[in-house]
Amino acid sequence: MVLCRFFIPEDNMLVRDQKDRVSYTAWARNGYIIPTAGTQIDQEAIRRQIIDDAASFEIQSIGFDAWNAGKIATELMEDGMEMVALTQNFQNLSEPSKELEAKILAGGFAHGGQPVLRWMAGNVVVLRDTNDNYRPNKKRSRERIDGIVALVMALNRAMYHAPEETVRLAYEDEVYL
Repeated sequence: MVLCRFFIPEDNMLVRDQKDRVSYTAWARNGYIIPTAGTQIDQEAIRRQIIDDAASFEIQSIGFDAWNAGKIATELMEDGMEMVALTQNFQNLSEPSKELEAKILAGGFAHGGQPVLRWMAGNVVVLRDTNDNYRPNKKRSRERIDGIVALVMALNRAMYHAPEETVRLAYEDEVYL
């Protein structure tokens, strides 16, 4: 089971509803997105949520895109979290992308009906190389895919950090990514 956390600046929700042609407002009302105060991404609210989640789940490692995440990554390291910068390239994302696709096609992927993640999955376009490696491509995707990229990064950490048994259990209800 995958546990998703999505955040949106509350003051931008209505504009984003119209721009992206989805209802962030309804998703927030139904608990699928966490609105934060203001017009900017609230890194502190995200950090607090991660710390709260760490009290309930055994978080072993967090993969993150270093672009614009340096401050929160540093703070989470100071909080005792293992943070791993992952460049969005084939080396880091191809194998976990293939693993995710295989689990989805086999019916072994559970996300609790999360509509935001489902919407993002429908937006994904993959970039392939000549060796049939592939990864999500933000530039070519129609709309937002950040949750899918974060999921692939979480799979990267599960595959390369944890014992093989943990990766297998990640698709059952015993381990959350």
